[in-house]
Amino acid sequence: MVLAGLLALGSTYATSAVAEGTLIHEATPAERDDAQIKFETGRQLYSQGKLDEALEWFIASYDAVRSPNANLMVARTLHELDRDVEAFLTAEVVAAEAKVAAVEDPKYEKTQEQAQTLAAKIRPTLGALTLRVDNASESSTLFVAGRKIPREEWSRPIVVPPGTFEVVVTSASGREAKSEVTVAAGSTGSLAIRAPDDGQQNDTMNDSPSDTTSTDSGGAPVPPLVWVAGGVGVVGLATFATFGSLHKKKIDDLESKCPDKRCDPSLQSDADQGKRFKLAANLGLGIGVAGLATGAVLFFTGRSNSAAPADRARAERRGTKVSIGLGSVHVSGRF
Repeated sequence: MVLAGLLALGSTYATSAVAEGTLIHEATPAERDDAQIKFETGRQLYSQGKLDEALEWFIASYDAVRSPNANLMVARTLHELDRDVEAFLTAEVVAAEAKVAAVEDPKYEKTQEQAQTLAAKIRPTLGALTLRVDNASESSTLFVAGRKIPREEWSRPIVVPPGTFEVVVTSASGREAKSEVTVAAGSTGSLAIRAPDDGQQNDTMNDSPSDTTSTDSGGAPVPPLVWVAGGVGVVGLATFATFGSLHKKKIDDLESKCPDKRCDPSLQSDADQGKRFKLAANLGLGIGVAGLATGAVLFFTGRSNSAAPADRARAERRGTKVSIGLGSVHVSGRF
């Protein structure tokens, strides 16, 4: 989907997704108690309308133990604060986390449904931006609508708030290239921008309308099925990453308990659980790849004929390459 490449567990886009908290199934009773106290404090502040304070406590709870329920409240609070880009990305993370947690505890199935409902509510209000950054060096940094974008995400569509916002590329010396772009809700805009050399003067580049391409309410919207297929792909890959990690951990544990590969019969349940983890990981991988591939195909076929010939001719005369589409699909993660 248009936003599929933007999301991975641990993404730096969402406020809560950078947490280093203990995985919920590995948390000790003391860690759970600490996280619960922080969660309840946040919930009280949330009910009182003290949203900024509540957000800090929900994030602190998630930093202690990575509970999907705490992260769901992070997403809800961000939405209440009109920080919908972060809210959407966090809700997508919660849906994937809750799906995995529900394997051990079915109560998280409700959390997954609530996160998916929140993401579906926010999604139509956002846009996406595809970028081509020319002349970029290893030290170049990119900001879109005031948000720093990790280097590995530059080639992927970036979730953006609707309206007009600024794209800034900076060099190591602090010199900047700036451009404004307008993207309507539910649409995708494109921009080509040239990063400044370290020796250039601090100036504005690509700031004229001729250097930007944007969509408005009259542009071709993102086909809804693209979002659906991409969302399935994201959840599938998140499932693969999580269950793959659990499977490896279970196998390592069994090997340490089974000298000469001979295991006590009491460990049979552990072995069976390891097999279930492996099956879930493989299914997640298949679903993830299929979802992303389907989303990409739908995106290309749904928008390939949307640009009028006159628009394409004007773009060619301006010397700006208009790229409506993913261009490539890249998914990264770590166990």
